[in-house]
Amino acid sequence: MFTDQDAAMANALSHVMPDTYHRLCTWHIMQNALKHIHGAFKGPDGVKNVLSKFMNEIEEQNEFLMAWNKILDDYDMHENSWMKSIFSTREKWAYAYVRHEWSAGMNTTQLSESFNASLKDYLKLDLNIAQFFIPFERVVNDKRYKEIEAKYDLCYRIKVPAKMLTQAREFYTKAIFEEFQVQFLEATELSLESCVDDDGSLLQIVTKDGSFKKWLVKRKSDNLLSCGCRMFEMKGVLCRHGIKVLREAMNVKGIPDQYLLKRWTKQARAEFVQGMHGHEIQADPKLQQTYQYRSLCSIFTRISNRVSESEKAYNVAHEHASNLARLVEDILLLEIAKNVLKTGYESEDVNLEMTSIQDSNLMKAQGLKKKESSCGRRRIKSSLEKGLGKMKEII
Repeated sequence: MFTDQDAAMANALSHVMPDTYHRLCTWHIMQNALKHIHGAFKGPDGVKNVLSKFMNEIEEQNEFLMAWNKILDDYDMHENSWMKSIFSTREKWAYAYVRHEWSAGMNTTQLSESFNASLKDYLKLDLNIAQFFIPFERVVNDKRYKEIEAKYDLCYRIKVPAKMLTQAREFYTKAIFEEFQVQFLEATELSLESCVDDDGSLLQIVTKDGSFKKWLVKRKSDNLLSCGCRMFEMKGVLCRHGIKVLREAMNVKGIPDQYLLKRWTKQARAEFVQGMHGHEIQADPKLQQTYQYRSLCSIFTRISNRVSESEKAYNVAHEHASNLARLVEDILLLEIAKNVLKTGYESEDVNLEMTSIQDSNLMKAQGLKKKESSCGRRRIKSSLEKGLGKMKEII
């Protein structure tokens, strides 16, 4: 769960979602840093360059502590209150600490910010609530259309003919495939060394030519690996170090099943979503119908655009479309017939019940006394006025 540095929200999350790993949005941290300590960091490094190293580059906790103390010494910020507060929450934002937890590769609350940024192009200050939903629906439709486009855009280019890349293209979405391909290509620039760990397991030391940095990849049984960069544990994508060990040290040419996470596949949304208690979340029938309509419109529009380029393709598409239309009508008629047989008597009972309810309401309405209107009536006299009137009659 990503939030800004709101203390009340952090306290609520610890009680409501105790098992959820709470992280701070690095974008919000950077904005707060520019506000509180921008003047303290002078020179080409600047506050952004300094903090970005702690957020994205430094991997080991002892290395983080050494670098942090050096920053405090260089800029004389040991007593700075903001630096003290951000250091106390380092387990929620520093890469050396958060890389041990799953985050799908995110560092910021990017989903809400992206949606807000999209809405800003359409919104005006003088819009009322009814007018607001017109651009809001337009933005939602645009995002859904882009999602459908990405789903059916199957032209993933493989830069190197390899079994792993072919398998990744068939399995992953386009964005994840492109990221995996980058890791695969970078693996070709790495070198391997071997040694034995204290527990007898084999360690692969992965190095890059011209670099003194090393990554340890521990080999376990059944093609299981544990890499020091922990990219798979954080993002769910196999890292270049693991790819290097699998291909060259273990002679594994394909991606092992345990490294193919369903959340990054083309079929990730094929199953029902479950709630916190394990029950399936039932979709709104109207929303489901709208989604199905838009999804099919996109597919058939794409097909129509393609078949218009060839008469042969048009004839084949037209024939299948006619057969599909008849099949759909048969299915709908069959469902209507089943519903009539199943609910026909129930519908009559419901109609009778509704009629009786309406009749009883009419009876209640007839029993009510009609409120008399005061229009045209004389004003009611008080007892004093009545007494004076009688005295006048006597006189």
